[in-house]
Amino acid sequence: MHSAKFPSIHPIDDKQPPERQLEHAQLAFRDLSLKCRRETTILKRLLSRLIASHSKENSSQAHILKEIKHRIDTQADVSSLIPQLAVAERAVIKYNNDCDMHKKALAEQISASAEQLKALFSLPPQLKRDVRQLEEQAKSTGYSHHRVITEMLKLYDRAVKLLSVPGHPLGGSEQQDLDRFHQLSTELQTLISGLDFEGETGEALLDIRKQLMLSPEPKALMELTLSAMQFILSGTKQERDASKVMLNRFSDELSDISSHTDIALEEAGTLIAQREVMQRELRSAADSINNGLDRFRTMDEARPELFRLTEKLEALSELNHQLNNREDRLINQLKNAERKLEELAKDTTEHRRRLGEQERKLLLDPLTKVYNRHALDGRLDHEYRNWLRYQTPLTTAMIDIDHFSKINESYGHTVGDKILQVVARTIHQCLQKTDFIARFGGEEFVLVIPDTDKNDIQETLQNLCKTVSRLPLKCNNERIKVTVSVGVSHFREKDNPEIVMERVSTALSTAKSYGRDQVIWL
Repeated sequence: MHSAKFPSIHPIDDKQPPERQLEHAQLAFRDLSLKCRRETTILKRLLSRLIASHSKENSSQAHILKEIKHRIDTQADVSSLIPQLAVAERAVIKYNNDCDMHKKALAEQISASAEQLKALFSLPPQLKRDVRQLEEQAKSTGYSHHRVITEMLKLYDRAVKLLSVPGHPLGGSEQQDLDRFHQLSTELQTLISGLDFEGETGEALLDIRKQLMLSPEPKALMELTLSAMQFILSGTKQERDASKVMLNRFSDELSDISSHTDIALEEAGTLIAQREVMQRELRSAADSINNGLDRFRTMDEARPELFRLTEKLEALSELNHQLNNREDRLINQLKNAERKLEELAKDTTEHRRRLGEQERKLLLDPLTKVYNRHALDGRLDHEYRNWLRYQTPLTTAMIDIDHFSKINESYGHTVGDKILQVVARTIHQCLQKTDFIARFGGEEFVLVIPDTDKNDIQETLQNLCKTVSRLPLKCNNERIKVTVSVGVSHFREKDNPEIVMERVSTALSTAKSYGRDQVIWL
């Protein structure tokens, strides 16, 4: 990162002609004025963006920023802030974009939770109507996400109480209910995997995720769901509070820099004015010397006038010395402002790095370290659009670890997690750099393979199955045999991602019904 450079201000050389000294001072003042005007424009633009970003959710912050903006509105020049303020501006814009992404994901999860609640058999009609009403209210701009979450928690609380009543008729087959609870558990695990809260909130959500992996009873599942939503709400609030602290500090730093710039500008104007006074005095002394040379014929006649001019020149020399000292102090003030800007730029760069790290974590499955389902949706949509445009081959495959539930039952979930990690790493190593792998849920993985013909894909997948089956996995000196089944399909005319995903899921089921440990195309 390039540091801002302030204009160099050099002491005026007493040996230079007076005209050169005046020219030097005028050029320095002109450069300082031009730089300060550019600086003011950039600073106003950044403050305007901050004000617009927080005008609705944080009126007090917006008011502070408006005050800062008002203070610099009348200034003509703010110098050398441009590189660092541009970095700060991009960091704030990036933060707002990330907040929008989180809000969108939260809205999608709220919608999914509402659908899951409505899917419960024999749910009282009034409760279903309340859920639908909440969905409609959530679509209105004046209904905040926090309020929607609070109301959704209340509805879930009512549903949990109904489920806890002995003999309550859920209706439908028991297996269908268990499948729905399993789906809810899987979706909640996926949601938690996509979050990246720090501290106690993050640890609590990871603990909930571990409990979900143990296939809890329906009542316990509902309680875990409520707890997860509460922790998500708490984590969102903590992140929002942290962002407020950061933006307040940025505002204070910018206000301090603006104040120092005002002082520096005023001091520069004073120095220029005093230099002009000194220049007039020097011209007067020079005129007196020239006139004296014509008027006085002997040294004795000229001596009194020379003494007077000498005293005047000594006074001007002292004034010049004082002005040089003040210029030195001004340079130190500008260097101090530069140091503060560098610190601010360093902080914004670090914040941008943390945001980038958070964004990366949001796309990774925390257990296997491959991409998660959210990342899969984005990549599949991207490759689908490329396929529509260029009609190059596009293939999707779904991989499932055979009899994984038995592995968990026989060896425990800790061993099961390690096997998931090893298998995910093995699959990734068998793929090309352009191929994409994501954990779809549980023990399932999805591959997106662009621009590769069928024969090469078949060879890769067959090799993948053989490699996994030969993994030297052991527990207590007992070898664990692990195999995978694969369902594959090309994108065809009139296909979309949903159709292809259904087809590869069917192909995977076919592979399992044919004896597992094989690749089936559909």
